[in-house]
Amino acid sequence: MAQTFGLGYFPVLSTVTYLSSNHSANPTVVFSHTYETAQDHPINSAVISHAERGKHLVFDGRLLHGAPAHPRLRRDVDKSSLTRCYDDVRVTFLVNVWMNDKPLDAIELNEETRKLLKSRAKPCSDIEIINQGAEFNDLHISSFAMNEVNQCGKDGKILLPFISAEAAWVDDESGAGTYVSMYPPERHESLTFRIDYGPNFEAQISSEDDNSED
Repeated sequence: MAQTFGLGYFPVLSTVTYLSSNHSANPTVVFSHTYETAQDHPINSAVISHAERGKHLVFDGRLLHGAPAHPRLRRDVDKSSLTRCYDDVRVTFLVNVWMNDKPLDAIELNEETRKLLKSRAKPCSDIEIINQGAEFNDLHISSFAMNEVNQCGKDGKILLPFISAEAAWVDDESGAGTYVSMYPPERHESLTFRIDYGPNFEAQISSEDDNSED
């Protein structure tokens, strides 16, 4: 709808279920900014979620989010501890929850593809996952304020470009040169935490045109 009609329409809830524990992979980042928010409005907070097998992240589907591939958002991990070929892989299962409506181009999976998937399915060999069942435990999300220069790292802000021209957040036709600028967090012990930005330290949506005037 965003591309065809210039309207932003989003799921009620977005969810990320982590199937691997790759702490060095790109984290999920959720910003306190929606499509209805003015583009130049400062972004006061962000949640950073690193991959941890079994973690289930749920948030308002209108919020700006993604898994940006920037090295300063990743955690440093001793590569020698990764002994299996899949230890360095980020695997997630994403589900968006829509109420009364659905994405414009969403279609029901055809029967032929369903049968093919069923024929190739194999029993899960991970007994640990089977025994754990589907019980949910609330996860405490720690938070910290970023309001001093010494909390922002010596290299300053990072730029997170929008992924594609189809992104619903992009107002211009191509989407080129639009990005989120933010101060990345310093090393944090928790795998899931919230950053609260103080005045003059907020993240913001910018474009190349904005910076060309500086």
